[in-house]
Amino acid sequence: MTQRSGSEKNSGSARGSRRAFLARSLAAAAAAPWAAHLALAGRASAAQAEAKPNFVFIIADDMGWADLGCYGQDAYPTPHLDRMAAEGLRFTDAYSGCTVCAPARSTLMTGLHMGHTPVRGNSGGIPLPDGAVTVAEVLKRAGYACGGFGKWGLGDLDTPGVPEKQGFDEFFGYYDQVHAHYYYPDYLIDTGKKVPLPGNKDFYKTHKGSGGMPVETGGLEHQFSQVLILDRMKAFIRKHKDRPFFCYAPWTPPHARYEMPETDPAWQAVKDKPWNANVKGHAAFNMMVDRQVGEVLALLRELGLDEKTVVFFCSDNGASMRN
Repeated sequence: MTQRSGSEKNSGSARGSRRAFLARSLAAAAAAPWAAHLALAGRASAAQAEAKPNFVFIIADDMGWADLGCYGQDAYPTPHLDRMAAEGLRFTDAYSGCTVCAPARSTLMTGLHMGHTPVRGNSGGIPLPDGAVTVAEVLKRAGYACGGFGKWGLGDLDTPGVPEKQGFDEFFGYYDQVHAHYYYPDYLIDTGKKVPLPGNKDFYKTHKGSGGMPVETGGLEHQFSQVLILDRMKAFIRKHKDRPFFCYAPWTPPHARYEMPETDPAWQAVKDKPWNANVKGHAAFNMMVDRQVGEVLALLRELGLDEKTVVFFCSDNGASMRN
C-alpha cells in the first residue's frame, strides 16, 4: 500500500490529489540523481530542492495478504492500515522478489532479479558486495538522509554488506536475519556497533520455548526490541525533518516468535479469544504493527511532513505456512 500521509477527507478529489502527488513523487525519485548533479553544478533552483518528497518504506515480516481489514479480514481491527489503503493506493496484485526474508530484501534494495542479486538464501555467508548499488545509495547521492531500522539480513559485521557501506547514514536493529527473530536480544546494532541490552541478558535461558506466548515482563528490566527500533525510527524522522529523507523500516513483526509484553494492548485484545497460541500471537502482532504505523503517520502530521512524504507499506514475502 502507498499513501501520502496527509489528513484530507476520503473524497474523489482528495484521492485524485493523492494519486497525482504519488505520481510526481515517484517521478522525482527517478530523476533524483540528475537533480543532485544540477544542484552541485549550481543550476538547481530552491523550488526544485524543496519538491523532493520524503520516503518512508515499512515492511512487515511474514504478514499475509489476508491479515488486514482492507483485504477482507474481520477477526481483529487494523484501522490505521485500513485508512491508509482507503485514502491512498491499495495494490491488489503484488509479487515478492523471493519467498523468504533475506533474498526478498536483497531484490528490493538492489532492484535486481533473484537470479542476479547476490543474497539468494537465508543461510547467510554471502553479503551484498562493494559493487552493489542500492536504492539508499541512489537517494543519498540525490541529497537524501538515509536511515534503516529493523531487520537487515544483507551482511553482518565486518562485511561489505552492512547498511552503512550500502548507502545508509545510520542503522539501528539487527544485521543478522536469524538474530532478528528474537524480540528480547542481548544486543542490537547501532550503526556498526553492538549495543548491549543488559536487561535481556540470559532471557532465553529462563524463557525457553516462550515463542508464541506473551512475555511476563516483571517490570521494566526486559527490553522489547520493536519498541526500541520504533523509537529510533521516529527520532531519525524528527532529526531530518528539514531535509529530504529515506526511512527504510524492515520490521521483524509479525514474524514468529510471538513474544511481546503481556501488557501490550494488542495482546490484551486477543488473549481471551478461542484461538490457538499461534493465531493469537499473529493477530496481536498484526494489531501492534498497525498501531505503530499509526504512530509514524501521526508523527509526520505533527511535524508538518504529511504533505511531503510518501509512505509505503508491504509484506516482505507473504505469510509463512504456520500462519
